[in-house]
Amino acid sequence: MSTYEGWSNYPTWAVNLWLANDEGSYRATLELAAEHNVDPDDGVDVDLWPYADALREMCEEWYLPELDAGPASDLLTYAWQEIDWREIAEHWANDYAETVRYEQEHTP
Repeated sequence: MSTYEGWSNYPTWAVNLWLANDEGSYRATLELAAEHNVDPDDGVDVDLWPYADALREMCEEWYLPELDAGPASDLLTYAWQEIDWREIAEHWANDYAETVRYEQEHTP
């Protein structure tokens, strides 16, 4: 599969874009990172799979519609299976770490 905009594929890029483009989903994604203690800068190897699974579950709840069997549901299922949830989790773990550092530096 080919890459897209620096991401492993288009479905991965598109889901990440939706998470980042809305204030509510952006904050929910960072809150989920906090709940899973994902901070790649804390000097400890972080297991991102639980966070990746939580992101997948959250996105399935938010974004996956109920579709009748047919070409649209088949194509959506295929694209959804191509999403690299670990890649998204790693991206957001880094964003979370940057947010925490920024807040620590700018909080009196």
